[in-house]
Amino acid sequence: MNEKVVYEKFSEWLATAPMGFAESDDYLLLIKARYTPEDADLLTGMPFSDSTLEELADLKDMVPADLGPRLDALAEKGLVWKIFNYGEYRYRLNDPFIVFFRSVYWGGGRNSEHYKMAPLLNKTFGPHFDQVFAHSHIRGLRTLPVETAIGDTRGVLPFEDVLKVLDDQDFFCVGSCSCKAKHNLDPDHENCEHYPFEENCVHFGDFARYMVENGHARELTREECRDVLLRCAEAGMVHGVNNWLEPVDTI
Repeated sequence: MNEKVVYEKFSEWLATAPMGFAESDDYLLLIKARYTPEDADLLTGMPFSDSTLEELADLKDMVPADLGPRLDALAEKGLVWKIFNYGEYRYRLNDPFIVFFRSVYWGGGRNSEHYKMAPLLNKTFGPHFDQVFAHSHIRGLRTLPVETAIGDTRGVLPFEDVLKVLDDQDFFCVGSCSCKAKHNLDPDHENCEHYPFEENCVHFGDFARYMVENGHARELTREECRDVLLRCAEAGMVHGVNNWLEPVDTI
């Protein structure tokens, strides 16, 4: 296996993802920190849409019994999506936004990879997405009010309020804040001290199931989820939710 060629081919494949990555001198450094050569070789060509194990085994010319455990291990690293649908597990390659911006710091605990990647992510990834959304009228997140009066009597109703979001959910979890982690692990970046705990991002539905099943987050009851949100509000934090109508998967 020619490692240089493997990573070049994989970086070209990642560039075709729905949410791509900034071209920079740090791009390959980030990929090498997140993926082993074996990971990169296996995942090159893997679809960014859901596929069955048998479909992927045919694609990679492998036996499903051999491929399954490797994909399961990659799901635990946050590199591959795995969800139970239509009576069987389905997989897809996670795009760079999830891999580098979200899943890298899920699950708690820290290792050398986390410290190595934080300065690179703050230097490359944040500015890239600032540019991506700079001229967009639709932002990636929107804010939600808490059930507290703020002294404004104008007749503008909120799109939804934070607690009502929970009414439509059937599965809940809480995980580490990746933004906070990559700031605090970068010696050249100002620490985020807005909240004393890293567990302050809550997730719902299939996204939450994926996180819990793969060790990225801790399952909550509806009431426990409500308590986390209220505790964050009391600490002065503003709730942000992914900016599409449904399904809401993150606050």
